[in-house]
Amino acid sequence: MLITKKDTPEIVSEYAKSFNKDFVGITGNKQEIDKTIDLFPAGYVIQQNNNSNLNYSVSHSDKLFIVDRNGKMIDYITTPRDPVEIVETVRKHLKK
Repeated sequence: MLITKKDTPEIVSEYAKSFNKDFVGITGNKQEIDKTIDLFPAGYVIQQNNNSNLNYSVSHSDKLFIVDRNGKMIDYITTPRDPVEIVETVRKHLKK
């Protein structure tokens, strides 16, 4: 999920797919973003930053969320992310 003012659905989709063609990126207005954030153990803060081209910066959670086919978060992985841990966690949930 991307939360800056410049993050149009097209930009977010392109960005997500740069990691993996199957990734889905989402964005929305502040109310939609906050409603979605409340579904996860996550958060973000937008701060004024005069050194940024946009005059603000965004600090946010950096967890990797695992979501089931019904859209429910079933697990998450924190940093630092070990590739082996990611694979093992995903495989564990695929067996269910």
